Amino acid sequence: MNSRILLSLALVVACGDDDGGTVADGGADMSGADMRAGDLRAGDLMAEVDGALPDMIIPTDGSFIDTSAPTCRDLAEARGWSVCSEGPGQCDLVFEDGTGCEAACAALGLRCEQSFEDRLGMCLPNEDEPALGCGDTGHQSDYCRCGGGVAPDMGLPDAGLPETGVMEGGVVTDRGVVTDRRYERLLDELVGFGQGTTGGFGGELVTVTTLADSGAGSLRAALEAEGAAWIRFSVSGVIALEGDIRIRSDKTIDGRGADITITQRALVVQNGEGNVIINNIRMRDSADDLIRFFNGGANMWVHHCDLSNGGDGAFDATEGVTGVTVSYTHIFDHDKAMLVGAGSDDGDGDDMRWTGHHNWYERVVQRLPFIRFGHAHSYNNLIMWISGTAMSTRIAPSQMLVENNIFMPQTNVGHKLININDGAAARLVGNLERPLSGDEIEFEEVRPDTVFTPSYAYDAETANDALIERLRSEAGWQDVPWPG
Repeated sequence: MNSRILLSLALVVACGDDDGGTVADGGADMSGADMRAGDLRAGDLMAEVDGALPDMIIPTDGSFIDTSAPTCRDLAEARGWSVCSEGPGQCDLVFEDGTGCEAACAALGLRCEQSFEDRLGMCLPNEDEPALGCGDTGHQSDYCRCGGGVAPDMGLPDAGLPETGVMEGGVVTDRGVVTDRRYERLLDELVGFGQGTTGGFGGELVTVTTLADSGAGSLRAALEAEGAAWIRFSVSGVIALEGDIRIRSDKTIDGRGADITITQRALVVQNGEGNVIINNIRMRDSADDLIRFFNGGANMWVHHCDLSNGGDGAFDATEGVTGVTVSYTHIFDHDKAMLVGAGSDDGDGDDMRWTGHHNWYERVVQRLPFIRFGHAHSYNNLIMWISGTAMSTRIAPSQMLVENNIFMPQTNVGHKLININDGAAARLVGNLERPLSGDEIEFEEVRPDTVFTPSYAYDAETANDALIERLRSEAGWQDVPWPG
């Protein structure tokens, strides 16, 4: 279900026929295969009805959406368009028939938010060209970002539920059991190139019940299983891995309501797997990388994590992957923080898109980040590094936008902000420098006018003392309850 456009969720308390157990479609029994979600009326509790109900998502306006109906992908591909990414209330696509982004998005029941000429042969916007107004599109090949929180028009009738029958935050399962899914609102916090990531949205809620490396109830078992899953913890403590965990696609690790630390080995997403969220956990003391995303695949979001003392990268995203956001994460006591878009000299990482925002780098040395080939956007980060060069961008068409960050070296031995070479480019905007007495931060821009403009909405706060204090408080693992 996570691959469908899903809207604000709602909780239906009562549905059914007045005499209990039928639908308003010629008196058909609820177990009928042709039943539509829009045919239900308020009445007895669904849980009391004998028979299966379809899987449904219920928006807050009280209408029903049958998730067996066409999705963004279904509707787009039926018209010969390519879907690049999709998520809650969002669908990115490329067409080559001159339709125009406004018309294309409208056909999906959404509205045009942004549009570009696409990068020929790739499902990506051509950010070397200026963004196009939605009304100006209709070229031979366009990249459209559709959104607005409106579902495709499924032609479903209004369910006519009373106002008291709807409450935000829930879905009805296929057995009619009312389930609160407020935890999925975590996706509202996702900003950046990783915004197509939905993780385990719409999938099974899985609870980790043991700190063991493997076996029933373990984190490994949950992550290595097929299918979408939103994973929470009923235990707190250290999970000492005996080997890397290879995460399958469509997973969310959600540490809210627990205090989980993963040690010794890495969390790995590889070989075309993707769409993974890692939220609110601690990782430390790995012999190699702490988190690794490589060899194909798209969409990954690391949020509110503590990452420290890895043998290599804190989080490396390399070898043909794209669509990554790292946010509100504390990386400390570490050498090489993030390698982004590494690959062979023939441009293996050209498509890499990485955003890092509101992170706190403390007692680190380098790679904040280090990007080859792709595009990196670093904004509103607190960067406290020990020595040497903080960032690197190299091998064209590598580009980096460094915006409204705070740079606070922790020694006065001489520091360089960014290393740029091999045809790469960088633009520096609104950053705040706080060197120690006797220190000087060396920095330069290279071809700043050629650097991309982000294709997503974001709020770059002013780099000041207030932001410093907020990041020290809010970046990294947080002691917060499970939402529910």
